[in-house]
Amino acid sequence: MEIDQNFVGGVGLSTQIVTYEFGLTEAINLVGKSFSLADENRQWVKAEAVLIEDQQTYELSIRSRGGNRIKIITSENQLWPTRAPNYPYPFSYRCKKTYELVKNDYFCSVEPPIRPEIDIRSGEYQNGLIHGICFAFGFCIRKGGKPPLRGITHKEEGNTQLIRFFGKQRDIVQYIYNKSPVTHRKNFKAITVPYNGQNFRELPTTKDDNYLTGFIRGWMGVDGFVRKSIPYLDGMNDVKIVWLMENGPRVGFTPRQTTLKSYYIKGCKTILFERRSLVKEDWLIDWEYLRMPKKIQMKCFGIGRIDEITKIKEKGPVVGFKTDGLGFTLFRHVYTCSMKI
Repeated sequence: MEIDQNFVGGVGLSTQIVTYEFGLTEAINLVGKSFSLADENRQWVKAEAVLIEDQQTYELSIRSRGGNRIKIITSENQLWPTRAPNYPYPFSYRCKKTYELVKNDYFCSVEPPIRPEIDIRSGEYQNGLIHGICFAFGFCIRKGGKPPLRGITHKEEGNTQLIRFFGKQRDIVQYIYNKSPVTHRKNFKAITVPYNGQNFRELPTTKDDNYLTGFIRGWMGVDGFVRKSIPYLDGMNDVKIVWLMENGPRVGFTPRQTTLKSYYIKGCKTILFERRSLVKEDWLIDWEYLRMPKKIQMKCFGIGRIDEITKIKEKGPVVGFKTDGLGFTLFRHVYTCSMKI
């Protein structure tokens, strides 16, 4: 597919963009900064963002095969790779400017960026995994312990799968209580972890890919779940959401910008993940992965179609993107063309 990148166009200021350095962030936040975007080859490429004033804009309503509706503000000259619904297989694509789009045109949707290579045997990954599990569980320090012990608890069926990740990395002592010293619930097990000076209540500050991957997997092993084929992470607050938006995409965990009230914890929030950004290894609890739809497990992705196009009366500013590639990925893996650097 040939793309003429000699156009001047962009997307709305609040459009969510997937970046390597800043995670999932609004387009306006990238103006004047150095960052990388995911291209059509699932690689991170250097990019620039420029503010373009006084543009005629449109609102596109895109409906995915799952029935979800995505809305995007874009300028009239922004280029979009599309195919008509009656194109024969194998599908051929052509680029259209926004004002040329018609209802039921299909948009390109690309796979998530290639993940960094992770060494699950490394100390950084193992430490991140334990940090994530302890961070999600919470812990207590037993007085008089030498060294002090931090305890985590979980339902018995979850313990059988989570305990194995501590293994040789920690000297684990398991206790079974009628009432857990942490949660005061019956039939829970407390696992004690030797205190090594690390504050498991704090979010990581490191940018190490191994550590971040281990941490998020450990966190999801406790608070992650699948409901109606959608992966969630529960027990969230504003600080946790900001951290996950910033650090998740760089190691392959792409959250949606949508948050809901927590299903299980009063006063907390739940964040949704893009299903196609997760892989089997991200689920420490096997049955949660099995709740994912088979077409996602098999990496078979759909393409969204245009449901409605609305011309906005007043002109306004947009953010244009220049890359070394042909295009870049917006939120929900929608693909659009970029200007040439």
